[in-house]
Amino acid sequence: MSQTANRRGPGQNQPAVVLWHKKRKNYTIYSFITPSLGIITCSVPHRRLHSLKAAGYLQPFSQVVITVQPADDDLYNLQQISGQTLVKSLEGNLQNICYTALAGELVMTFFYHTNADRSLYEKILLYARQIQRKSIPLATIILGWQLVSLAGFMPSPVDYRLGKGTDAFWDEVGRISFLSIATELKQALGFVLTYDWREGSQLAIGKSQWELLEKLLFAYVDTVAERPLESLRFLKSMGIGLWD
Repeated sequence: MSQTANRRGPGQNQPAVVLWHKKRKNYTIYSFITPSLGIITCSVPHRRLHSLKAAGYLQPFSQVVITVQPADDDLYNLQQISGQTLVKSLEGNLQNICYTALAGELVMTFFYHTNADRSLYEKILLYARQIQRKSIPLATIILGWQLVSLAGFMPSPVDYRLGKGTDAFWDEVGRISFLSIATELKQALGFVLTYDWREGSQLAIGKSQWELLEKLLFAYVDTVAERPLESLRFLKSMGIGLWD
């Protein structure tokens, strides 16, 4: 069923994760990912925000339940919001704020115009839960590479494990990054692609490998994305990357 068909009808209650927001002069645009409507965007006037109960949960990767109604221009009206969890480690932490901004922008860039995808929603939900207690930068590197694969810019986890298309992929990465790619790094990316986000899951990857995985991710998405990523530009300008 298409996303357009799913949008018909009156206000709907949806579990959701906040992905992204952009403040304008008189309103703020919020984007959410939901299991049955996919990625949706709401334009909320600032005067409405002041009276909206639980508006404090409109923060990156908060888990919420929203009531929305289709509006014009593929937007939705945000009627109500019920908060479930906030990512408390974002408070006053510029590094964490920047990495979650990148995560949200990657989802919006690669998947905004796709139909509802339950598996994508569940992956984002698991990311939102994991960053409650674990490193946001490392979780974002994992999510970033998994999104690149899910969007079709590199082999799927299964194909990667079988070596299908990996030579062409690494040749392209080498041209983009001007780096010589060691076998250990290729293996580390394989572990990242198959990471399942479950409680207790571990990745045996050293600090230097994480730094290279991040550097390659930034270089690669900067090339394959349809437009420059604002969050990535800001990360680089502030020197916040793990290798700095």
